[in-house]
Amino acid sequence: MAFEQWWAARLSGTRDPLTGFGNHLAFTRAIEQRWRGHPERPVGLLLIDLDNLRQVRELHGRLRGEAALKALAARLQEKRRRGDLTFRWDNGEFAVLLGGVTPQGVSAATQHYGQSLRGVTLDGLPLEANVGAAITAPRMAAPADLIDAASRSRYRAKFQRERQVQAPLTEP
Repeated sequence: MAFEQWWAARLSGTRDPLTGFGNHLAFTRAIEQRWRGHPERPVGLLLIDLDNLRQVRELHGRLRGEAALKALAARLQEKRRRGDLTFRWDNGEFAVLLGGVTPQGVSAATQHYGQSLRGVTLDGLPLEANVGAAITAPRMAAPADLIDAASRSRYRAKFQRERQVQAPLTEP
């Protein structure tokens, strides 16, 4: 019983209470641990956010926003690949540390999670997710470089999706 209490206390500071995923502190610890071995084992990272979370909160309230995050977290948990670690990175963002990856593996994981998150709705309101990806490269000196690369990738994906939505339909 003492071990169970100790373990619960240890996890309480590293778990997000809303989703049950690791929190920002847990993510920081995990990426630093994986970073130590990155020359031999590349580290892959996905950053995922909900595009219209602010809209959901403004129109439907904070509780509906939390329900949207739970819906996204449930889908991430359901589609999580073996070896991947999932975290609630920030308020409306998630991070996935990919296990045993190559550049092709990161691309496949991005497609896997991107497709898995399509069609997530909350009471008929579609929840659009943006997925950005990165893998360690020789020029990266610290985990922050990997995070920045994944963040830039996510914003590019968001921009491209918005351009596709706004593009006028043309007939062949």
